[in-house]
Formats: sequence, C-alpha cells, structure tokens
Amino acid sequence: AQNAAEDEALLRERHAFTMLHPTLLAQYPGQYVAIHHGTLVDHDTDGLALSLRVHQRFPDEFVWIAPLKAQALEEWVVRSPRFEALTA
Repeated sequence: AQNAAEDEALLRERHAFTMLHPTLLAQYPGQYVAIHHGTLVDHDTDGLALSLRVHQRFPDEFVWIAPLKAQALEEWVVRSPRFEALTA
C-alpha cells in the first residue's frame, strides 16, 4: 500500500508541476521549486538547500523538487542494445 500511495503522490505532484510550470517559470526563472499536494511550498536558487528544508518540513512525504527550465519535463531517449545469441 505504501508504494501505491507513493506512486499516486508522484503522479499528482508531477501533474501539478506541469500545470503550474508556465506561471512558476515566469515568477521564479532559474530556480528550483518544491510542489507538495499540488501547490508550491518553497523555492530557491540552491537546489540542495531547498531539498534540505523540504525534507525537514515534510520528512515522510513525497515532494516534487525540480529546476525551472524552458520545458517542464525533460524527454529522455534511451537506446536499448539488442543482444544476439552467442553460438558455439
């Protein structure tokens, strides 16, 4: 049940971040933001300082922390190698 709750929190906060992104980018360009229960709870130019504060404030809860960049979520392309069976 713990994992399902964590997954739900991650999806909720990621969705909130993408929805709030244009406004946050305009207000806090180049900063890191912390999203908890769908709202901005803190921001800072120092991601580590922000993480430490957020961890103290919400020690056992998931909080989305991300840098504000032009694109809300980065796209990653991962190429998977294809393995061929070795023949003797």
